[in-house]
Amino acid sequence: RRRNPPLAEGARACLAQARHHLDPDGIAAAVARQGGMRSKIAPDAAAWALYRARFLGTDPDQSGPPLDNTALARAIRASQTTSTDKEPSA
Repeated sequence: RRRNPPLAEGARACLAQARHHLDPDGIAAAVARQGGMRSKIAPDAAAWALYRARFLGTDPDQSGPPLDNTALARAIRASQTTSTDKEPSA
């Protein structure tokens, strides 16, 4: 029996989101899709720059760093809302 399912579910969701944003294969694919001279001349540098932007939360496609307290709190709140919606009313 889990003591606080929304907390555990929120933490798992936060880590899954971070894994998705920081996945090396996903970053390499994003660099290839971006194209441009930098991705052709120095793909490793372009991939590192994108990884760093995603990790720090400066990537415009993100709402902030994937592994910070704000992201964790947001995922937990979303999980609490979801679990509240699933509970039957008394």
